[in-house]
Amino acid sequence: MTTRIRPARRLAIAAALVSLPFLALPSRRDVLRADEPAPRDRSARTHVEWYTAPDCRLVFHAVLEGLYADGVPNQVVDFIIGPPNEPNVERSFVAGCYLCHATYEAFALYRNRPIFCRTEGADTFTAAPLPPAILAHLKGTADRDRYAVLEHYLRPWLTRKLHAMRLSDAELRDLMQRFGDLVAKTRRDGLVGYSRCVACEILKATSEARSDEKK
Repeated sequence: MTTRIRPARRLAIAAALVSLPFLALPSRRDVLRADEPAPRDRSARTHVEWYTAPDCRLVFHAVLEGLYADGVPNQVVDFIIGPPNEPNVERSFVAGCYLCHATYEAFALYRNRPIFCRTEGADTFTAAPLPPAILAHLKGTADRDRYAVLEHYLRPWLTRKLHAMRLSDAELRDLMQRFGDLVAKTRRDGLVGYSRCVACEILKATSEARSDEKK
């Protein structure tokens, strides 16, 4: 029989995680932070082989599974990536960021999903009603509205995926470090064009899974 980590140990773990530099989340501002590098020319950001990285594939599958499992309506997907005839990775994500591209591709693939065989137009599972707060954000036009919607969905999906993988304490810490390395690469390459990269949400979800890990 498994038991949860004792409160004292949980606090110690949380303190250790927060102290890691790549877990510090930027503020919710719609402008570049002074310490962020200016984005490079767009032509230098068009080729991103995110699919070659196992951790990015993990993120892709976690997001795609979450989209289907929750039956996310097209209204939400279009709000995040734009209409199906005009999708745009830079609408809500950082062009050139491996973790962002993995997330975007899952949304784009889901948006172009076929209907289920021998059904009358059904293409996903029945979705729960959207919370009032999310409905309010869907009426907004600012970056912070899209970030809020992304956070609402991404954190539970990624946390759910990591718990299902039943990673050991050491494996989770290694995964956090690799996510941190990918984010560091994004900043090092000068690709951070928003004050809050979706990759930060991935790290946050990972830290939650780490602190909730059972013995």
